[in-house]
Amino acid sequence: MPERGFSGVKAVLNVPLECENGEEVTNLAAVSRPLGAAEHRQVREQLQRTMASDAFRGSKRSREFLSHIVERTLAGEAGLLKERLIGVTLYGKDGAYDTSADSTVRVRANEVRRRLLQYAEQFGRDEAFRILLPSGSYVPEFRPAALMRLVSSKAVRPAASPLHKAWLIGPTVAALLLSALAFRWMLSPDSLFKEFWRPLVAENRSLILEVQTVPGPPNLISLRSVRQLLRIHDIAHSLGGHAEILTVGDAPLVSDEHSAQILLGRTAGSTLPAPVPLRYRIETAAGAPTILDVVSGHRYDTEGIESGRQESFALVTRITPRSDSPSTLALNGTDDVAVEAAEELVTDPATLADALRKAGFAAVEKDLQILLGVQHFGPEISKRHILSVQTYP
Repeated sequence: MPERGFSGVKAVLNVPLECENGEEVTNLAAVSRPLGAAEHRQVREQLQRTMASDAFRGSKRSREFLSHIVERTLAGEAGLLKERLIGVTLYGKDGAYDTSADSTVRVRANEVRRRLLQYAEQFGRDEAFRILLPSGSYVPEFRPAALMRLVSSKAVRPAASPLHKAWLIGPTVAALLLSALAFRWMLSPDSLFKEFWRPLVAENRSLILEVQTVPGPPNLISLRSVRQLLRIHDIAHSLGGHAEILTVGDAPLVSDEHSAQILLGRTAGSTLPAPVPLRYRIETAAGAPTILDVVSGHRYDTEGIESGRQESFALVTRITPRSDSPSTLALNGTDDVAVEAAEELVTDPATLADALRKAGFAAVEKDLQILLGVQHFGPEISKRHILSVQTYP
């Protein structure tokens, strides 16, 4: 019985380069055929190397997406790799969800394409073949690196005349400029800002805003907290989120895996779900909020500096979604001014981008904490500075 392969493969491994009329074959589609069992093994080995590389190591969701589409293709189920079906099978969405309003699958596919290109630039010349995800498709292709090099080499093209070489200068310069612009876009404040908020608003059905009450009558909140909640509410809606639920109380509302929660207050959400222990923890010591550095044992407390000036400390903690818990963003501080500084940090693209650049672009996809020092005269903030940015794991 012949080995079981799959249909629809556009390029495969170990394809001999045949000749037609004495000329090398340069059309990739002309040498396509189903993969056999040995080649399936090679694809999976290549998949593991790709996912273990720097390009994919920092993104669990990109690894899951790539593994899903490759394994489906190897199983002969490429026909199931449609946007809605991927959303249902991989992300647990309802079968009737609106793909035009929910871009989860499209955004992740674009991210995987970018990471595959990054991997190819680093290791493509040393690999036997490459895994590609063509634009507009969710079905991966497996192309022999040797064939791709031959197609682009002088062996299959006549030597370029000086005039032909001159013609190539324009496209080359244009490509370099486009690459530079794309790189700057990835690191621009707006793009970093959107990537930071994406786990909270783009892949969840609802965003729950929670704020601690102030001492006094039940459910009483300060005007400062109301303004902060409204700013966060507007940010969420501007990025396509659904921040429809506003809760007030001391006990956090339990969210399901299809929602996200934002905890606002001095010690709101002092116990947060995380895959690894967090370095910084908000606590109450001697009746006042304090931020504990679990590693060094140092405590950050509000303290006077000089002439009525004080220094407080804020802590921003973002936990990305997992199967057993929702996304969480906790904005804490040693006093109300510090909490406001934490809120301003995550709602201002330029300030947030400065903090994220300290940890590298990959930080936006990890669990992270930002420790912020805040100097102020009463309620007026005079200076803020990033003390630490920690990523997990």
